[in-house]
Amino acid sequence: MFDEGRRTHATVTLTLDALAALREDAAQLAGHGTITADLARTLADAAESVTLLVLDSDTGRPVGISDRTYRPRQHLRDKITTLFPTCYFTGCTKPADASDLDHIVPFDHGRPDRGGPTTIDNLVPACRHHHLLKTFAGWTYHDHHDGTITLHSPIGITSATRHAPLPLARHDLQPDDDEPPPL
Repeated sequence: MFDEGRRTHATVTLTLDALAALREDAAQLAGHGTITADLARTLADAAESVTLLVLDSDTGRPVGISDRTYRPRQHLRDKITTLFPTCYFTGCTKPADASDLDHIVPFDHGRPDRGGPTTIDNLVPACRHHHLLKTFAGWTYHDHHDGTITLHSPIGITSATRHAPLPLARHDLQPDDDEPPPL
C-alpha cells in the first residue's frame, strides 16, 4: 500500500457550543489531557494538522468530525481506491493504491474552511506525475458525480475519463456507522 507518510497530528475533542464560543466547556487534546475551549478553538483554526471530534453539548455524543485536514484518513483512502482502481487521468493505468489522492477542488492550506474538503466527493487517485501536473501545470478536473471526470489542460484540451460502472456513486456512500458525519 502506498504510504504518504504521517506528520505530527493532534486530535481535539470539544463540544459544539465550545467550538461556536457559546460556552467555555473544557476540551481534550489527545495524549495531553484537558485544555481550555479557547485553546481548542485556536487549534481548530490550524485544521491542516488537527482533527476535531465535536460532541453534542448536552449528551456528549459525537455529532461531527472535521474534514479540514489535507491528508485523508486510511478509511477514506480505502473507500476511494476501491471505487477508483487507477489514476484518474485519461489513459493512465497506475494503480490507485500506489497513487496520491488529489483534491478536485484544491485544498486551501491557508484557510481550510474555505473549500477543497478532504472528502469522498472531492478526492480522486492521481499518480504522482499527474498529481504534479494538476497542482503545478494548470490542469483542472470537473467531477460529474456519475463516475466521469473531465480533465482540462492549460492549453484548452479537454478529455473525459470514466471508470467501470459501480453500484453506487461515491456521493451516495454513507459514512461508517461508527464514524460521525463530517463537519
